[in-house]
Amino acid sequence: MTDQIKAADMTDKELGAEAVAASGRLQAVTVEMYTRLLARAPESVPAEPKPVPVEPVEPSLDHNGILERLEEVTPKEEDLIAQMGELEEQPMFGEPGFVEAWTLRDGEAYYRKHWDGLGDGPTDTNAYIRSPKVNGKYGYVDGLNIDECLIENACRFGMRLHGIRSGFMVTDSVIRHIRKEHGIYLSIAGGGDPDGDAVYIADTVFRDIDSQAIQTVQRDQFWPGDALHETPDPERDFVPGETIVLHRVAVLDGAQEEGDRESFDFSFFRSRNDVFAWNTLIDDRVQPVSRGFLMVQGYHGLGDDFERAISNEVFAWRSGASKQQVASFQQMSYVNLIDGVIDVPEGSNAQITFDDCHDDIFIQNITSLRAPVRVKINGVDAGLVDDWDGHK
Repeated sequence: MTDQIKAADMTDKELGAEAVAASGRLQAVTVEMYTRLLARAPESVPAEPKPVPVEPVEPSLDHNGILERLEEVTPKEEDLIAQMGELEEQPMFGEPGFVEAWTLRDGEAYYRKHWDGLGDGPTDTNAYIRSPKVNGKYGYVDGLNIDECLIENACRFGMRLHGIRSGFMVTDSVIRHIRKEHGIYLSIAGGGDPDGDAVYIADTVFRDIDSQAIQTVQRDQFWPGDALHETPDPERDFVPGETIVLHRVAVLDGAQEEGDRESFDFSFFRSRNDVFAWNTLIDDRVQPVSRGFLMVQGYHGLGDDFERAISNEVFAWRSGASKQQVASFQQMSYVNLIDGVIDVPEGSNAQITFDDCHDDIFIQNITSLRAPVRVKINGVDAGLVDDWDGHK
C-alpha cells in the first residue's frame, strides 16, 4: 500500500497527527491535506498557493549552473499559454461591459480569462485592470486570485489595484505588451492575515513591459495629500504588512524604448512588507538608460524600529543594451543576495547601492559577467560584488 493511499484513509485528526510525526511520508500527507482543503473551499474563495518544492542551489554552483537551473525552473511563455487552453474572452475597450469586466473585486477568483486592451488601436485605449471605488475611495483586498490568465495590450498598466492587504495571488499567468509603465501596480495597505502573504506571484511571465514589471508602494498618512485615496484608512494602515513573495517569475524584453519612466523591473517602495524572491530571471532590457533590476525601500527614515528584510536567491539579471545602476536598497534591516548572475554591458558603471541600511548585509556567490559590478554603502565603495563572500 502506498503512502498516498495511507494518507487518504486517515481521519482528519489522524492526518494532522501524521503531518507532525511523519518523515518519509510527509509529502503524501501534505498532498492529501491540501486536496481536502480545496475540496471543501467555496468556489468564490481564492485557492491557497500551490505547494512549491524548494530545491536550494548549492553555493558551489558556478554562474553557468545558476543559469541552467533558472532555464529549467522558470516558466516559458509558450508553455503557459498552452497550459491555459481555451480562455474566456473579456470585452475590449469600447465594447459593452468593458468597465465591469476589467474591474477586479475582493474575494473573487479569476481563472482562465483573457483581457486584451487593444480595442480599436495600439494607443490611448485606457484599458487596464483596476480596483472598484465606493464613494470615491478604494476598499481593502484580502483575497483575490488570478490563475492561468492572459493580460495583454493594456495602456499604461496591466493592472492597477489598491488597498492590497493580504491574499493577492497571480499564478501561471502571462502579462505582456503593456504600454508606458507597469505590468502590475499594487498600492499596499499594512496589516492582513498573519498566516498568509500580502502578495504571492509565481510561475508567471512578464514580456514586453515598457517600464516596470512589478511595483508596490504603501501610501499612508505620511504620503503627501493622499489625493488618490489609494488606501482606505491611511492612519490605520501604517502597520507592518505581510510578506511579498515572488517565485519562478520571468521578465523578458523589459524596459522598452516607449516606456516613459526610467525604472527598476521589480520596485518595492516605502512599505513595511518583507520581500522574498527566488528563482527569478530578468532578461534583456532595451532602454538606453535604465534605473536597474531591483529596488527595495524601507521606512527607517521615520525613526521607527520596524525591521524589514529582502532575500533574493537564485536569480539572473541580464541587460542587452541599457547601462544602469543594477540594484538599490534603502533603509533596510536585512539584505540577502545569494546565488546570482549579473550581466550588463561594458561601460555601465554598474552598482548595487545600500543607503541608510542596517549592517546586516549578506552577499554570497554573485558573479558579474561582461562588466564589473561594484557595491557602495552610503556612497562609499565596498568592492566588487564578486569578491563578497558572506557578511562584511
